[in-house]
Amino acid sequence: SDSVLCLREMIGKSPGDSDYGITATGIRVRPGVVAADWNVLPPGTRIWIEGYGEAVVEDKGGMIKGCKIDIFMDKHKMALDFGRKIVRIKILN
Repeated sequence: SDSVLCLREMIGKSPGDSDYGITATGIRVRPGVVAADWNVLPPGTRIWIEGYGEAVVEDKGGMIKGCKIDIFMDKHKMALDFGRKIVRIKILN
């Protein structure tokens, strides 16, 4: 089924933090990893994001509540270019 979610730039930990780059599920962030409210999209949920492609919920963020997700992108400019927007997603599993 399709859902409409707000998409926003990922806000992570500081590079000096011991757990910098590690998600709540214990994996290192990489393209295709998203943060979501686990009450809406539980960890391990595979989704397709309009304008981005496939991704897996592997993290949760303090500011990610309800129908919002954060996607990881390699470059800050890529995140800024993609921007904050409303997109259609499809749950794949």
